[in-house]
Amino acid sequence: MPPLGFGRKQEFQTFTTDITNKDDLKEIKKIRYMLNPNEEVFVVARQSRFKPGGSKFTPNVVFGTDRRIIIKDPSILGLRENVVDIPYDMISSIRLDKGVFSSNVIFKAPGLISSGRRGTLDKMMEGYGDKRGLAEEEGMIAAIPKNKAEELVEIIRNGIDRDREVYHHPQVEQLHP
Repeated sequence: MPPLGFGRKQEFQTFTTDITNKDDLKEIKKIRYMLNPNEEVFVVARQSRFKPGGSKFTPNVVFGTDRRIIIKDPSILGLRENVVDIPYDMISSIRLDKGVFSSNVIFKAPGLISSGRRGTLDKMMEGYGDKRGLAEEEGMIAAIPKNKAEELVEIIRNGIDRDREVYHHPQVEQLHP
């Protein structure tokens, strides 16, 4: 399978979502090659262009799915982009830092350090908000509109809980004599 969808026919790939906002649907179409079969997108949150911590020219877009968060960071006015995905089983805690104009989503993901995603995430977050006081295993998604940040945090919490439930209560195969 080609990496990141290169060589794949994107026009035939479908995705699952209940989202009806046209701008959000356009954003989902841009990353549909990354989505697994039957992976559902629950929320699309764009970083603010004007609020503290945002980016005037190329704001990040965050997708909350039933399996992970995907952060798309366009750069060079959209000519290039970095994309990082963080499965919920890598995230150990999540919190919402509400500001006056927008919110920051701060998560603890010890697995990021060893996965190689941490460096990419740090580069994506350069210049986005104040990262002082964050532990090495913490990441931050800055300048998200308050309502979208609350929705994103809830989706991540549900994903973490679902992964913990599966891990702590694996299905046991019953043997019939």
